[in-house]
Amino acid sequence: MMKTLIIGRTFLIICLSVFLSCSKEKDTITPEQNQPPTQNNNQLPGSFTQRALLETFTGTWCSTCPESDYKRDQVTNTYPGRVISVTIHTNDSMASPSYPWYFSTLGVGIPSGMISRLPSLGNVVLNSNQWMSNATAALNRIANCGLSISSSISGLNATIEVKTGFIADLSSALTLSIYLVEDKIIKSGPGWNQSNGFNTSPGSLFYNQGNPINNYQHDRVVRKILTATGGDVIPSSYTIKNGIYTKTFNTSINGFNSANTFIVAFITKTGNTASSYEVLNVQTVKLGQAVSWN
Repeated sequence: MMKTLIIGRTFLIICLSVFLSCSKEKDTITPEQNQPPTQNNNQLPGSFTQRALLETFTGTWCSTCPESDYKRDQVTNTYPGRVISVTIHTNDSMASPSYPWYFSTLGVGIPSGMISRLPSLGNVVLNSNQWMSNATAALNRIANCGLSISSSISGLNATIEVKTGFIADLSSALTLSIYLVEDKIIKSGPGWNQSNGFNTSPGSLFYNQGNPINNYQHDRVVRKILTATGGDVIPSSYTIKNGIYTKTFNTSINGFNSANTFIVAFITKTGNTASSYEVLNVQTVKLGQAVSWN
């Protein structure tokens, strides 16, 4: 009888210890609502597609810029969906207020361009003959971050949400830039007609097209920048593995042809010199539509 009682007490003590141990372990689990808001692992893909940004600089007064436009399109047509271009105008009817920042910070001129702001032979600013080879090299990088975009149009206003996602810890200072870019702008008159230095050059695509070229089609024109020109800072608490940072903008699109307007968003590693900048990845979608991470 005594032996049975002892065994029973021992069994009870063991069960009680196990119960208390399990309860204590459960209490130490961090509640889900206290997890950092950057941890959204289930929303991110295992890898991102690496894309490159081609930024070109032009003006309707620039007599050699038509050839630069042609070479820009050559690069984007060679890598459709992977090289995304934007064109910044200055001193014409499509002039972007962002140009002085590019000029003072990165040293651009007219005509010129950059491929993901990566240096080639020590120079970030490239001539059009360098764009293709440098785009090819830029696409061979490994992407540790990516972007998704959703947007809607209501009358003359648009709502745009951009998410930046990270599948590795990135310690550099990063920014998010969001541009509205319009294609097929065709207007006639000063500031719209394109100066053409190839009008008397047989063999040129622009031979005998007039100087200036009336009703020239301007594509990839940066119409509005929703962030700061150099980008809005992405807090470092989000630039970690599985981190997702989201920004939403409401903006007027009065004066835009929304059927020809695109959103271009990109993540940039910033620096103290022109050669220390780098566009890590870029994404685009037609205004009013959405695109996922890849």
